[in-house]
Amino acid sequence: MKASVWSRGRTENRFTLFLDALPLSGALLLSCATLAACAGPMTAREAQGTAATSLRRYCTETAPCGPTRIVQTQRLGPNWLVDFESATARYGVLVHENGATQVSTWKKPS
Repeated sequence: MKASVWSRGRTENRFTLFLDALPLSGALLLSCATLAACAGPMTAREAQGTAATSLRRYCTETAPCGPTRIVQTQRLGPNWLVDFESATARYGVLVHENGATQVSTWKKPS
């Protein structure tokens, strides 16, 4: 089928080459954009989402934490520290640049 398209004329040849290359270039562009998004630094909002998920998992595996709220988010070098507060305790979740987390707990003074 391509042989008949190639024999029609020079304009159609260029157009056909463009259409043939479009899916490949589109896939290449999409994969480059995806890799660039993954390679970019983590934002505060992404860190808060990761920390909230990690804290929820921590609370289900240890003891119920009750309702929590974000108190503060701060950048510590390449990592993020997200502080949460509940009625009985404070929680600090350190989110590393690779997505790993560490949860620390402090009881509130009574």
